[in-house]
Amino acid sequence: MIDRLERDDRLVQEELFGPVLAMQVISNDEEALAMANGTDYGLCAWPAAEIGAGQVTINKYFAGGIYAPAGGTKHSGFGREKGWLALDNYLRNKNVTVKL
Repeated sequence: MIDRLERDDRLVQEELFGPVLAMQVISNDEEALAMANGTDYGLCAWPAAEIGAGQVTINKYFAGGIYAPAGGTKHSGFGREKGWLALDNYLRNKNVTVKL
């Protein structure tokens, strides 16, 4: 755990996948939303409407099961996993026209 980090600190601004917890002190909900949306990443979040994230869970992580599409926004990952939307990762549109 690393605490007292500034908003522009690299540990706050980048997605870390490992045993690291970046701690920040906030004064109110508005400041929390500004900090959550103030990065180039958005993999998973909790306040559904306000935070720009590709997946939101409330009271249970991965509550949607295998049918709920999952994926990040902004610079977090690419495409979607699970559900029908995941098929778009494997499709390519092509238009062929022929004059007869």
